[in-house]
Amino acid sequence: MNMPINISQIKTMTNLELLDLINEIRKSHGESIIRLNDFNVRIVDELDGENYESFVVFNPNKTTSQGFHLTLEQCTLIGMRESKGVRKSVLHKLKELESAQPKELSRMDLIQLALAAEQENEALKQHVAVLEPKAQVVDVIADTVNTYTIRETAKTIGVQESKLIDLMLQKRWVYRENSHCRRLCAYAHRIDQKVMTNKVSKVIVSAEGDKVFTQARVTAFGLTRLTALVAAAGLLNK
Repeated sequence: MNMPINISQIKTMTNLELLDLINEIRKSHGESIIRLNDFNVRIVDELDGENYESFVVFNPNKTTSQGFHLTLEQCTLIGMRESKGVRKSVLHKLKELESAQPKELSRMDLIQLALAAEQENEALKQHVAVLEPKAQVVDVIADTVNTYTIRETAKTIGVQESKLIDLMLQKRWVYRENSHCRRLCAYAHRIDQKVMTNKVSKVIVSAEGDKVFTQARVTAFGLTRLTALVAAAGLLNK
């Protein structure tokens, strides 16, 4: 059996909230307001034989009043006791509250939602499977095995080496090792981006320990990036 399943509690109102709503509408129609005790008598009479939850309200003047939790259907029955004009406005307001309730889903609805989610997930996996080989091909094309010195890079792009170095320093591609050596080294984040690499250029063996010298080199991928940067800076053929 396709039984409905509530995805949230049924919308309810207290008798106090319903009374405020009705009295506000009664005042707008020039009618007198209803006292709580009289309203409660009306509720008990109208909902005779109905199931509803009651509770105690502690008033500021240290007295108590009876409270009720009512469904919107029960509120509608109570609102039907009002005059034609008031009744119409009350029912309209209750319908607005009812339309704002979350929709009830049947078991079949939930199954269909689960199947749709599973199909969407499977389609996403297949899409990733198609893209992954393409991504691997791009990695091969922009492989960083082939690297270039900054001088070779400048010559390939068609820009003066000094201007290229200034641009790379400004854009934080490379930095000077120290003020004495002045050797250019690639920034770590550029190495992570695979646009630069530090390659060992020379190793000097001595009793005090081996000294390793590295050289900042531009990768094939970095060459394309630098070409775009040089063009954007207007340094080509200058």
